[in-house]
Amino acid sequence: MAAAAPLILASTLSESGSRLLSVIEAVGGFLAILLIVFFVAGRATGRLQKPLTVLICLGPAVILALVGLIIPAINTIVLSLTNAQASDQKLHIVTASDGTQKLVPYTTDFIGFKNYKFAFSDHDTLWTLLRTVLWIAIVPAVTVFLGLMLALLFDQMKRTNLAKTLIFLPQAISFVGAVVIFKLVYDYQSPGDPQTGLLSEIVIKLGWSHPPNWILSSPANTFLLMVILVWIQVGFSMVVLSAALKAIPEDVLEAAKMDGATGMRLFRTVQIPMIRNTLV
Repeated sequence: MAAAAPLILASTLSESGSRLLSVIEAVGGFLAILLIVFFVAGRATGRLQKPLTVLICLGPAVILALVGLIIPAINTIVLSLTNAQASDQKLHIVTASDGTQKLVPYTTDFIGFKNYKFAFSDHDTLWTLLRTVLWIAIVPAVTVFLGLMLALLFDQMKRTNLAKTLIFLPQAISFVGAVVIFKLVYDYQSPGDPQTGLLSEIVIKLGWSHPPNWILSSPANTFLLMVILVWIQVGFSMVVLSAALKAIPEDVLEAAKMDGATGMRLFRTVQIPMIRNTLV
């Protein structure tokens, strides 16, 4: 076993190097094509200049969108209407009515909406879809709400650069960094061991003797994971909405205040309508 370890490591490194080389070749080829297109466009004059400019600006983006998004999406939709197996194996075992088994090649047949019928009647799939809907609905709403509240707060304060920087800082770190940070928050130890996670320590101080394993506790874990993305994105929301609030003309605000619009009424009838596009 020990003698085979270097061979396995060498094989893994060789395969990784080959894949990395393939990626470099693909990216290099794409950049070379772009350079050639730019070179040709730089030499174009007259009627060809405008069409080539449009082609250069839109062409690469359209190609990447087709290859990376549109074509795979269409292929996925087509496959969802068939019984194609998600397996590299070419054969599968079929049991006949008499109990005998035999190897039969996989066949791809059109089955219509049977896969969708199964998906929308399967408990696990429905729960996954529900979680997806919750992520789409809750995370943007909470992020925008908190960003707006922070923007309003800082709009009434002076010397806010340091506070804004600290709130925006999570936006500058990677998702991996955020996960490492929140692992320390949601960390869980066995009941006999001292808890080291920040959240567990907090609930213990509040009187909860045996906190659960947060990441494995459904459905609470769904919302705890949402907290990570909200924490990352709320700084961006705050900066954008703060800029939108500061862009509201002062004469509009002064006129509204003279008409008696202050506090929540000013916020609801003047500020929100003025920044509606940014909120959307």
